[in-house]
Formats: sequence, structure tokens, C-alpha cells
Amino acid sequence: MYREDISLSDVASIACLSPEAFCRYFKKYTRKTFSTFVAELRIGFACQLILENKFTISQVCNQSGFNNITYFNRKFKEINQKTPNEYQRQFAFIRGN
Repeated sequence: MYREDISLSDVASIACLSPEAFCRYFKKYTRKTFSTFVAELRIGFACQLILENKFTISQVCNQSGFNNITYFNRKFKEINQKTPNEYQRQFAFIRGN
């Protein structure tokens, strides 16, 4: 599910709205843009994958729907205030690994 491309136009058509109207409606009720919301969902899923400690950061990036590791790292740090590697090390230390 997270790996699939989620286009604004597809979501807007499901809601029977134009992309512009959907964006206004979405932001009014969530106080977030649609793209920010999707990025936050994907980063949340990435955090779960990192905590499972079964995948490399690159694999987590791909499995959570990001096609670009640089963008993934930037969004991850923007949302969590630490890089994926820092996040992974933090929880490895807590688990005693």
C-alpha cells in the first residue's frame, strides 16, 4: 500500500472534487497539505520498519513509498528531527544491540 503512487488527481476524483477543491477542503480540516499528510504516513511506516531492524535504510525507503533516498532522508529528518540512521542507532542502543 505505501509503495503505491498516490496521485492528488486520483484522490480528488474519488472525493468527486477537482484537485484544487480537494486541496482546500483537505487543508481546512487537517491543517496539512495532502502531500505533507502522505509523507507523514509513509515516514510513520518507515519508523516501524526501522524498529523491526530487518531492513537497511535503503530498503525501508523503498518499502515506505519513497523513490529517492535523499528526499526520504530529508523528509524523515524534517518530521523526526533526526536522520533514519540516527533513529536506528537510538533504538538499537535502547534494545541493547
